[in-house]
Amino acid sequence: MHKTSLIHNQDTHVLQQPWGMPFDTDQISTYLAAHKIDVVAMVHHETSSGMLNPLAVIGNLARANGAIFVVDGVSSVGAEAIDMEGCNIAFCSSSSSKAIGSYPGLSFCYWAQGPV
Repeated sequence: MHKTSLIHNQDTHVLQQPWGMPFDTDQISTYLAAHKIDVVAMVHHETSSGMLNPLAVIGNLARANGAIFVVDGVSSVGAEAIDMEGCNIAFCSSSSSKAIGSYPGLSFCYWAQGPV
């Protein structure tokens, strides 16, 4: 996501955690308070380690700091309960061939205004 964002916005920031470790929400809170961030984007589920990032906490931090929240739910949508409104998710992408176990090659997105 970071590389794609850089194509469209050179003022893109990335906060990384070691492999298999969820995001440090205190670090994110401090960073958002110190910078004007319009969009917070993250991967929900790290496939190889099974680690889940805390959607509700990070979504609430995004909302509190005036940012929209974008989630890569490719390997979690269909396997995990995801409350779009409760987690302040504005846009969530997924894939049919991961947790949903449907036909490969299909994909769909959900925008807070309804299906896209």
